[in-house]
Amino acid sequence: MYLDSLQKIELRNIKEFEYDIVGRILEAGTVIWVTSRLYENLPSYNIKDLQDDTNFIMLVNTLYHEMDHATDWWSCHDYVRQL
Repeated sequence: MYLDSLQKIELRNIKEFEYDIVGRILEAGTVIWVTSRLYENLPSYNIKDLQDDTNFIMLVNTLYHEMDHATDWWSCHDYVRQL
């Protein structure tokens, strides 16, 4: 796995983007941006309240999804270097 190459996860204001986005990888898979769109819809920050919250579940899924993209980026990069 290449997640050891991940350097940071940043929370970004959704208003910075011209279209709806919840996550993105940058800087050769070393940075993940998660936008505030899902955070703004959380009912609270109490983990017991969030356990079944749709927005929280989407937030966790977004992090996993972006981590998968970062892993793919490094896998493809290593494959191309071997050619």
